[in-house]
Amino acid sequence: MKIISFRSLAETDNAYFLPDTAMLRHGAPLFHPEGSDPWELQPHLAIHINRLGKGIPEKFASRYFNAVSLALLVRPTGSDYATTSLMAGMDDSIITSASIDSSSLPDRLETTLEQTGLNISLKVDPELIARAIHIAAAHITLKMGDIILLPPLADDIAPSIPLSPRSRITLTGLLDLKVV
Repeated sequence: MKIISFRSLAETDNAYFLPDTAMLRHGAPLFHPEGSDPWELQPHLAIHINRLGKGIPEKFASRYFNAVSLALLVRPTGSDYATTSLMAGMDDSIITSASIDSSSLPDRLETTLEQTGLNISLKVDPELIARAIHIAAAHITLKMGDIILLPPLADDIAPSIPLSPRSRITLTGLLDLKVV
């Protein structure tokens, strides 16, 4: 399984790979990273690939994914992608929510952080998803189980969620995460 994270879809060199060990298993607790720096969770839209393909034209991209979900990427508070890419590869640094089937995609993936009332709203744009699949498949073979992470768009409501030890993060209808 590959995890491909895009910083932007403007250029092809704006992506990086994360190891499969970066994915936190469903139901497992998240261990707060060591160190004195504060940490946060950054929301992303995750595309779940369900078919083998390379060189996929955008018009056929919808055939290559079966679900989307909300992904939370653990990173130091206020960091940019240049410093985050290496840290993002640490074990259990990507948390995915329950998946939403591609046959019933909403216009927006919306949820609320129950502990604070903070709203998260990510646009689910089929054209943007097709573009991401096309860009990734131009350079690598996509396989069943791969995940593509899209960055928040300008019109998304994607605030960072502060991460603290011995806490719980509950996103209404999508995720219940224990932080130890």
